Order: sequence, then structure tokens, then C-alpha cells
Amino acid sequence: MNFIDYKRQLAAGTLAIVTVEVRPSAEDCDIYVFPQTWASTALGFGGLGGSAIRQANTVVVMCGRCHTAAIYFAGRHAYNVDLTDEAVRRQLDTDIQRRQIASRAEAAERYRPTSPPTTSSEESRSP
Repeated sequence: MNFIDYKRQLAAGTLAIVTVEVRPSAEDCDIYVFPQTWASTALGFGGLGGSAIRQANTVVVMCGRCHTAAIYFAGRHAYNVDLTDEAVRRQLDTDIQRRQIASRAEAAERYRPTSPPTTSSEESRSP
């Protein structure tokens, strides 16, 4: 979730800045829906499934405000992708254009940030 600041009138006539949590709106999201073919009835979830080839809708909901994408296979939530890393965002965009999103097992590697986030202790170290 994201937070926004707004000014609030207090009873004594003074102003205060208050931070509130805001849910993304429809204007913050891009939604992609397309059929994807899977080699198993387990779709992109892995696990036990029949060996029949199956086609199911893949839905990608990308939230610009949250910098997150939610991936769904056949209406079931599969995983989220953190889009703060530009390389991950480009990879997901390419996969959407190809209409071939990674399975749950492949996603951890495919949509992994190229550089790990820095912690405050790492930032304070001098080179």
C-alpha cells in the first residue's frame, strides 16, 4: 500500500500533516488478459496435474503506484512481482508481449531483481 500526506484542520485551528494509507484506484492499474498454453492441467502452479495440454487465461494486474504486478492463472492468484527493479519490469513487459508468463516455479528466478536492495547498514559504510 502507498501512503499520502494531507493537511487536516485541528480543533484549535492549527494545521497538521497526517499520513494515511490509500488503496490503488483503477487509474493506477494496467490489466492484461490473454490465453496461455500449459503442458499440464496444473497450469503454472506446478505440482500434480494431468499430462494433457491445457489453455487458460493469464491475467496480469500491474499497479504503478504500488510498483507490483499480481499474476493469475485461470482466475487463481499465482504470485506477485516486485517492479521496483527496471530490469524485472522490462522482463515482465517482454513476457506479456510474448503472451508467455513464467510459471510459479520459474518466477522466483526469472523476475528476481538484478541488484539486491541495500540496507541502512550497507549505505552507512564508507568504500
